[in-house]
Amino acid sequence: MRKSGVSPATLGSRPHPEAKATLEVEDVPAITTFSRREFDESKSPELTLFKYTPNSRGFIFLQLCAALLFIIAFTVYLITRFEPLYWMLPSLGLAGSGIYLIYLALYWSWFARRSGVGFDKSYLYIVRTNSVDRVAWRHLSAEAAGFTETHDNGDHGTLNMAIEGKKVQLKLFNPFVWVDDFPTFLVEMLSQIKSNESPKPSTEEAES
Repeated sequence: MRKSGVSPATLGSRPHPEAKATLEVEDVPAITTFSRREFDESKSPELTLFKYTPNSRGFIFLQLCAALLFIIAFTVYLITRFEPLYWMLPSLGLAGSGIYLIYLALYWSWFARRSGVGFDKSYLYIVRTNSVDRVAWRHLSAEAAGFTETHDNGDHGTLNMAIEGKKVQLKLFNPFVWVDDFPTFLVEMLSQIKSNESPKPSTEEAES
């Protein structure tokens, strides 16, 4: 009788389809970084994207404060002509503060136009001005997402994620910008974390 060329050991080494799928999922990195161009070209139709809302009134207030500082600095110059020379110091300080306020308004306006957050059934997306971080939902826990952080440094509204040695910041809100439809996004994120942290049924329980 002709013997088959396939031994029992070889048959036993073939992976089960479910096991193969599990291995493929485990191979997915927790955090993957793309360029904006790569992200725009490969967007999933299932992606739900949230932009940032700029604090327009706050930006107007910053610009008015900057203008007032410039006026005061110029007034100091007109009155003193910087004689003695130390009168130049308060004028420089006032003008520098005005420039900084304008910088804040311009930077966060640009950030709101270019950035965002989103999700689909498998990933969380953090869209930055020049790059995109994709975080696999299955790797997120309350601790990994930064929800347990105390924020003693006053950096409220920012989640400092730390997964498998990689760190990613997710800005939710600050005095200058906040995520559109913030409650919807937060509910989805918390639901995914709760699903990950819920005890999974054993094989025997699933079969019964």
